[in-house]
Amino acid sequence: MKYFSTIIIIILLTIFSKSGFSQNTDSTSTEIVRPFQLTFISPLGTNGLECGKITNVFSINLFSGYSGGLKGIEFGGFANVVKGEVQGVQFAGFSNVVVGNLNGGQFCGFSNVVNGNSKGVQVCGFSNVSKKGISGVQVCGFSNISAGNTHGAQIAGFSNFTADTLEGIQISSFLNTAKSVKGTQIGFINVTKKLEGNQFGFINISDTAPSGIAIGFLSFIKNGYRKLEIGGGETFHANVAFKLGVQKFYNEIALGANFQPGKITFGAGYGLGTELNLGQKSFIDFELINYSLVDRMNWLNFTYNYSYDYGNITKFNITVSRQFAKHLTIFAGPSVNMAISSLTDLDGTLIHLDITPKSFYSVENNYFLTDFYFGFVAGVRI
Repeated sequence: MKYFSTIIIIILLTIFSKSGFSQNTDSTSTEIVRPFQLTFISPLGTNGLECGKITNVFSINLFSGYSGGLKGIEFGGFANVVKGEVQGVQFAGFSNVVVGNLNGGQFCGFSNVVNGNSKGVQVCGFSNVSKKGISGVQVCGFSNISAGNTHGAQIAGFSNFTADTLEGIQISSFLNTAKSVKGTQIGFINVTKKLEGNQFGFINISDTAPSGIAIGFLSFIKNGYRKLEIGGGETFHANVAFKLGVQKFYNEIALGANFQPGKITFGAGYGLGTELNLGQKSFIDFELINYSLVDRMNWLNFTYNYSYDYGNITKFNITVSRQFAKHLTIFAGPSVNMAISSLTDLDGTLIHLDITPKSFYSVENNYFLTDFYFGFVAGVRI
């Protein structure tokens, strides 16, 4: 207790003292630079009531400190607040706040805030904010916010936000947003207005993608690649598919039907594809689609026999197409197919799927019978 009281007395005497570090003031500048300061909670410190006018080189704030600037290193038990510029590094138990620009680093337990430009590194447990953009790295447990451009990386446990252009990378577990992306977004949901880079996520959303690629389960590009396809082939005599994304990489959701005497077999499909230009109105598509056989309908009494997961079919299609009108394209091409059956007869022996043609190769294990066979697809895209 005696030691603590002595420290308080020294601090109070320094606050009201006219001497000390004030002699380091540069007479040709309004900035006061002092090599060291110690504060309990501003203004209870060596800079006293002048703390907001002084730039420190080495600063220790036992609880919380306020200063005019920093050119060096600062430690705060709870928070560090700088009215001007920071050229150096701040460490705090809870929060670092810079009203001006940051050129260096901020490390804290909860939140880092820069009201100006941030050039360097921000690392915290919860949230990093840079009001005029960042050139560097933001890493946090929850959310990073750049109210300007981002040149660098934003890495967050939940979400990243860039108000203007991202020229770098955003990585999060859930949501990444930016007005324009010239770099890369990696997350569960990625959102931008203009995609000129890459998106990797479960769901990707953008208005336009003039030179970008969105790779995910579903990619919604407002002015991107969208086609409705109606056709058929050797396995599914009727097939309807919706394709969306960009021409270089699109997702496909399909529903196919196989017609046999007395019954219809349905398959629900999902796939990926890419389309290349062969000429002004000619294209070639490469697609990989997997269909799960979900149920059958009896022609005679319209009853259903639900047999989920009794088999699936994977198709690799290569189609050549020709556009005859703005919303009319005719396509056709070969396919290589793999059919997996878990059907058994009354003796428990695995049997082939009855909706597929004869295979050129078959393989069997204790659980599945796999057939490989050739086929074709043809139809129209609108």
